[in-house]
Amino acid sequence: ADALRSAAQAARDAGTALIEAKGIVGHGGWADWLASNFKGGSRTAQRYMRVAKNWDDISAKTTCVSDLSVNEALRLLEGRDELE
Repeated sequence: ADALRSAAQAARDAGTALIEAKGIVGHGGWADWLASNFKGGSRTAQRYMRVAKNWDDISAKTTCVSDLSVNEALRLLEGRDELE
């Protein structure tokens, strides 16, 4: 089943974990925690958390969420329904 997960689904899972971690660490220590614990960098972390926070909207805009990339998921959120 793991092989069938899309990049967007993996980003959602990572984003959910990052949101939980940010809540525990708090705003003041977030940048240091992120630098020490997440190899993707702050921009990637922000993208993953955005996917996680908006997963219901993303899922509602496509019938095949298992094929989505992270960029495609974010484009759906921006209201650009066409996937290039």
